[in-house]
Amino acid sequence: MNDLMFKVRKRNILWALLLSGSFALNGCSSGDDPIPEEPPIIEEEPSPGEEPVLPSERVKVVNMTADNIVSGNAETRTAFTLESDKLKFAWAENDQVGIYPTSGTQIAFTISSGAGKNSATFDGGAWALRETETYAAYYPYDVENTARSNAELRFSYEGQHQTGKGSLAHLGAHDLMATNATTAMDGELTFKFKHLNSVALLNLTVPVAATFTTLTLRCDQEALTKVANLDMSGSEYAYSTYETTDRLQMQLTDVASAQADKTLRFYMMLPPVDMTGKIFNVILRSSDNRVYQDQLVSKTMQPGHAYLFAATLVDVTMASTINSPSFGDSDSEV
Repeated sequence: MNDLMFKVRKRNILWALLLSGSFALNGCSSGDDPIPEEPPIIEEEPSPGEEPVLPSERVKVVNMTADNIVSGNAETRTAFTLESDKLKFAWAENDQVGIYPTSGTQIAFTISSGAGKNSATFDGGAWALRETETYAAYYPYDVENTARSNAELRFSYEGQHQTGKGSLAHLGAHDLMATNATTAMDGELTFKFKHLNSVALLNLTVPVAATFTTLTLRCDQEALTKVANLDMSGSEYAYSTYETTDRLQMQLTDVASAQADKTLRFYMMLPPVDMTGKIFNVILRSSDNRVYQDQLVSKTMQPGHAYLFAATLVDVTMASTINSPSFGDSDSEV
């Protein structure tokens, strides 16, 4: 089978977090190999009742771009400014993007080269995109969504797993993005992705030397989205909550403090949520089954933005809850 290669260009997604140094975030990645001037023509047989895609109708280049994830008060930030407090987001091996036509089933495009870079080549296999059709795209592709209509795509916020203190490697797989419907022009189809999640950076000071196994964000109400629904059936995508929960948990591996009163850094992809008027606690559980907790300052978390939280945890193993003081300006947005 001939390979139909599409060039996918994605700008650096420089996540404006208060960090020292520059980090590479693998979760979506890309490469800058040259685009074949004329992709090979695939002579696949059309399905019964389906019109074949003529060579003259084929989209030859698919471009994908994505906005920066910026700080919660980042109106003063400039996209693609190279500073030491930015995080570079890149395509990763085995990344897949789902593409939906206006009518019909979705197509999965898989990265074929350029992992670790901000521009990648994706391969649609035997599938060709038609210049006269309208398409929308989302990331990450999930095979469980294959049987669902483009109005009922589901994404879970469970299953996050951070390995190592301050690691970013787990974020990319949960970076839900989508595009509005678009049509090819002059043989090129350009998708502009928007980030639908928020990012929480949690600086947690722990009172003991310990190894930690889980981090839980818990609310006094079912105010968190556990499963989101993405509707891509119209000209613009629509994000909504499908299932709610009062807590989201992240598994931890190789996360430990060698001594008391040390600050550990954690990252979580979260659904956009208005924390106003609600009590949110952050909880660390250690390998010896002790529980450390504190209350977070409320923020209104917007999609495509990152927020910094700071908390000093106390041992609440024998208590069900604690009333934490406000952290004021010490707990600020990125």
